[in-house]
Amino acid sequence: MPEPKYNEKELLNLILDEVNQAIKQRRVNPNLTSELLASGARTVSGEGSSLDLGNTRELIVTLDVSAASGTSPTLDVKLQHSPDGSIWSDLGTAFAQKTGVAREVKVFTQYHRYVKVVYTIAGTTPSFTFSVEATAKE
Repeated sequence: MPEPKYNEKELLNLILDEVNQAIKQRRVNPNLTSELLASGARTVSGEGSSLDLGNTRELIVTLDVSAASGTSPTLDVKLQHSPDGSIWSDLGTAFAQKTGVAREVKVFTQYHRYVKVVYTIAGTTPSFTFSVEATAKE
């Protein structure tokens, strides 16, 4: 009988390497939460990096605004989705415009494989500290 190619420890290390690779590629495991946009203070409009949702059936997205400042600051946040990670369209309706500390949750059941966050900040010297988290369910 031939010798096994890997011993138990080597096999476990290979599995851990695969898991770490999936995390680095920002693939979401079913029923786990992943940051679409990490918490941070922002003063200009922008977007987050895309996230591969794989083959999931429900997406729960939470916008959490923990601080706001400036004169008449406004924050508009929406999700975009894409079947291939290159052609993007808006996903559902945007979050309600935020002008201060707030939290909002949206649930989606129809979406493409990739999603990202797009946000617009306006006002006079506006600053918002916020995050966007996604929970994908298989």
